[in-house]
Amino acid sequence: MLCAPLVLGLNGLARFSAPGASAPIPTLPVAQLPVAIRAAAHLAEHEDQVRKLWPGFWDTRFTYGVFPVNGGTLVMHPRGERPAGTIPPVDIALPTILKERAAFVPERQGSFFFDFEFRLGSQRIPAFSPHGHYALQRGPSADRRWTADSAASFVLFVLHESFHAHQLKHFAPLPNESSPAANLVPMRPHRGLTEDSLFKAQLARERSLLAAAVEAPDCTAATDPLNRYVEQRKVRLTQLPAPFAAFEDAHERAEGVATWIGLAGVHRIMTGDATGPRRDVLADLREMYRDSSGEPFGDGWTQYVSWHLYATGSAKTEILARCGVSTWRLEISGGRSLQSLLDVLVGRSGGPASEP
Repeated sequence: MLCAPLVLGLNGLARFSAPGASAPIPTLPVAQLPVAIRAAAHLAEHEDQVRKLWPGFWDTRFTYGVFPVNGGTLVMHPRGERPAGTIPPVDIALPTILKERAAFVPERQGSFFFDFEFRLGSQRIPAFSPHGHYALQRGPSADRRWTADSAASFVLFVLHESFHAHQLKHFAPLPNESSPAANLVPMRPHRGLTEDSLFKAQLARERSLLAAAVEAPDCTAATDPLNRYVEQRKVRLTQLPAPFAAFEDAHERAEGVATWIGLAGVHRIMTGDATGPRRDVLADLREMYRDSSGEPFGDGWTQYVSWHLYATGSAKTEILARCGVSTWRLEISGGRSLQSLLDVLVGRSGGPASEP
């Protein structure tokens, strides 16, 4: 069940002040709190919904940091268990729900963007900054206007990157897995602009077929575009070096699933829109993370292929969430690729069966 857009329990602010402080911290409306604090409050309020996104994700022991907050890092931790190396969040106005879940490190941790593993005593925890997330303007779609000061956008980013931490710890490797950081340049089939244009046109056709499957009225209607997508992808892969297919599977599983987790999560806990993830997946397929000038983010062939796989991986995840067998998440975690489960779907007579 999706949560209503109104977040409960955030209007009460816990006011912390240092011993001997001359004046109490002013009580601020929630809307005036820093984006990082508002996002952390939303995640705390709806952590049960977040855990439903994927088995084992966002467990009760999960600890992370958000910054900058008062020049330092706010560390979110299990209730009542302040980590060693932190101090109480004095002089910081917090929503009541964070009162027993937040600690403070005076120095900013991590880079300007994010740092998966900043050291906190003997722990390594992820830390995120709202200034660093990339999910701000991934397309001019009128129904998706995340902005730089949007708590929703930061929630999406934290979920996406936190899921990477979950993948690193809990996902089994794919057969013949290629690192998502593999160098694509040696795999490039062409060097000329004309050939590159033809290759990009192939990818665009594949995204169009996946879009048709995503917006199909039911799983049976999705079967035809999925069959056509699988066949076109097979033809394209015959034109590429053998390691490319392994790279594609790994990048889709790493970035595509994390992208879907961010989109599904932000709509569950902040917009309450059950159709929001599907619309956003379609926007990514059609707009390819375009910037305000209409051009895809990044330069050159490598970036184009990478962003393509973000979009196709997210789309395949959305299709599996809608039409996959009930164990599809466990199979992905256990070492299956998104494409291998999609192949199972198109091999069924009568179309895929909906997940309960």
